[in-house]
Amino acid sequence: MTKKKEIKVYGIAVAGSITDLARKVDRDESTVREWMKREDWDFDKKGPWKVKAIKDWMEDCLDEEAVVASKKRSKSKKSDLGPLTKARKEAAEERTLLTRQRRLVEKGELISIKTVQARDLRKIQAVKSALLALPRSIANAIAGKPKDEVEHVVQKRVEDIIHNFAKGK
Repeated sequence: MTKKKEIKVYGIAVAGSITDLARKVDRDESTVREWMKREDWDFDKKGPWKVKAIKDWMEDCLDEEAVVASKKRSKSKKSDLGPLTKARKEAAEERTLLTRQRRLVEKGELISIKTVQARDLRKIQAVKSALLALPRSIANAIAGKPKDEVEHVVQKRVEDIIHNFAKGK
C-alpha cells in the first residue's frame, strides 16, 4: 500500500482538496462541505487550506454535539478499519480531548472537581459559622424588643448571610 505524500508549504501541513482536508481533520467529506456553507467559515472555498487553522476553527466554532455527530458519521463509513487503525484513531481522539481540556484549564474556563468541592465546602462552613454565631451577634439588638422587631432583625441577618453565600463571600 502506498502512502500519500504529506503536502507542506513552508513546513505547514496543507490540504489541497476537500477529500484531503476531510481525511486530515478526520471527518466525512459531506461534513466539510457543510462547514464551508457556514457564515463563520473564514477560509477560501477552494483551498489549499492550512490544516492547523482548520482544526483550531473546529475547536473554537463547532459545538460539541456537531463534533460528536460528525465523528459518528465519519466512523460509520469507516467501520471496516482494522483494530490497530481503530486504536490509533481512538488515541488521537483522546489526545485531542486532553488538549482541549488543557486549553480550557489554561484559559480558566475549566477547573477540577476537587477545587470546586473545596470552594463549596469553605462557603458552606462560612454559612454554618455565621448561622451559629447569629444568637450572639443579635442578642443586644433584640433585647427587650417586641416580637415583630425581633423577627425583623433575625430575618435581616439571615438574608445577609444568604446574600453573602450567594456572592461567594
